[in-house]
Amino acid sequence: MDETSGTLTSSEFVDCLNSKVGVDKNQAEIEHKPDRSISVDEDYNTTLPVEFYPEDLLRCESINGKRRICKLKSMSSRNIVLLRQTGAALCRKGKSWGTTISGIWVDRGCRGIFFIGQPERHSTINANRPHKKQNRKLNNLPLPTKTKDGWVLCAYAGQLCKVPYPTVVRFGRPDAYYERLVQDEIACKKTRFGDPASHQKKACYFRPMIQQPVVANKPTARWEPPVLKQQAGPLRRARFACENRLKAQISEYNPQRVDLSLGLGSFENASLNKQPALELNANTLSGRGVIAENGNYVPLTFICRLNRTHKSALTTSYSLATKELIAADMLQNREKFQHPSERAGLSLSQKQWYISKRQQSWLVHGQPETDDRDFIASCQPGSAKATITFQSTVPTLDTGDSVRLSIAMGDYIEDYIAIGGSRNNEFGVSLPKLELGISDPLWQKLISQSTLQINIGGHQIYNVNLKGSANPVRQFVASCL
Repeated sequence: MDETSGTLTSSEFVDCLNSKVGVDKNQAEIEHKPDRSISVDEDYNTTLPVEFYPEDLLRCESINGKRRICKLKSMSSRNIVLLRQTGAALCRKGKSWGTTISGIWVDRGCRGIFFIGQPERHSTINANRPHKKQNRKLNNLPLPTKTKDGWVLCAYAGQLCKVPYPTVVRFGRPDAYYERLVQDEIACKKTRFGDPASHQKKACYFRPMIQQPVVANKPTARWEPPVLKQQAGPLRRARFACENRLKAQISEYNPQRVDLSLGLGSFENASLNKQPALELNANTLSGRGVIAENGNYVPLTFICRLNRTHKSALTTSYSLATKELIAADMLQNREKFQHPSERAGLSLSQKQWYISKRQQSWLVHGQPETDDRDFIASCQPGSAKATITFQSTVPTLDTGDSVRLSIAMGDYIEDYIAIGGSRNNEFGVSLPKLELGISDPLWQKLISQSTLQINIGGHQIYNVNLKGSANPVRQFVASCL
C-alpha cells in the first residue's frame, strides 16, 4: 500500500500484490470481491498490515470446491488476513476459510492471497483507533531514522537500501551492526551482512556526505600526495600512483582524510596471504592493502591500471574485507624507516661483511662463527640471481606468505615482495626471503651507500651498517654471474 498509495480495492494495489506472489496479470480475475472480514468495522477486531513483504504473503486455493489446508511452520502470534480474493466464489472467514494449528484452511471454492506476517514485525493500524493520526512512514517505527553519530536510515530489514553515492552501509541497530561498502543499492538482509543482533528489529543506515565549510576566496583543501625526497624504484612508484588515485576516488564521497596503504596487511584466509602483496604486470598493479577504519585497519584487494610511465593511475577498483580487522599496532611503521644513526648494538658487536664459498656463495654481515648476523644472501654460481634472507619478521608471516619489503639506501628507495621461509630454523619463525637478480640496483647501492634501511610489512624496521661492504659485495656478485 505504501508502494502504490492506493486502497485495498484499487487496481494499483491489486497489480502490486499480484506481482509479489507471482500471479499472472492476464490470468487474474477481473472482478475483485474483498472479504468483509478485512473491513475495519465493529464486527471484526482485525489488525491490518501496513507494509507487505513477499515472504509474508501466501496464496491458498480451494480446488474443485474441496477443503484444503495450506500449512505454515508456526502459527504462533500469526496475524492472518485475507488481502485479496482471486476466485469467483465468495470467501468468508469461518465459513469458507479460517485457521487451524497447522495453517490456513480454505473450502467451497475460496481462493485468495493471505497476509501471514507477525504483528510485532510490522507497524500496524488498530481497527478501534481513529484513522486521522495514522502515519505509515518508516520513521514511526522504533528504530531511529538517524543515529546519534549522524548515519541516515535507508531501509528496514527485508527492504532495498538505495544510497545517493558510493558509501558505507551499516546493517543492524545503532549499538550493534555490520558494515559494507555499497556503490548504489543493496538488500537490507542478514544474508548480505550477517546478523549482528539476533531476534531484534534491524535496519540499514548509510554514512552521509559531510559538507565541509568553504571559505570565500580560498580554495577548498584537498588531499595532496606526499613529496618523495628519494628516487623511487618502479614498483614503489606504481604503488604511490595507485594509492593517490584510490584516495582521490574515495575522497569523492568521503571528504575526510583517507588513510590507506597498498601492499600491506593480511587476511584470515591463508590462501589469500600467499598471493602477491603487490604484482606489477605491464601497466597493471594488483594486490592487497589496508584502509584505516575506527582506529584499526580493514584489509582490501585492488586492481589499478597505470599509464605508460607508471607515474599516474588511470582507473582503480577495490573490495573491502569488512568482517576482518587488523590492529593498528601491527602496522605502526607503514611508511617509516629507522633513522640512519640508530644502529642498535653496533658499538658493542663485532659485525663485519664477509663471504663464504662452499656449494653456494654466501654474503653475510655478522660476527663470524656466531649466529649474530643481520644480513644473509646466497646464490648458486652462474645463476645470476641471489636469495636474501632477512633476519627479522612480522608476527603474522607464515611459510609461503607474501610480504612487502621497503628498502632505502641513500637517495634510492624501492618496494620488494618477499616470501615467508620455512620455520625450521634456529629462531622457529618464518623469515622473509627475497629472490633478486644480480642486475638489480640494490647490489650497486650496497657498495656505494653507508646504511641499509629495511621495513618489513609496515611493522618491523631496522638498519644494517654498510661499512666495509664494497669488496665483499663485488666478490659475491661476481661469483653469482
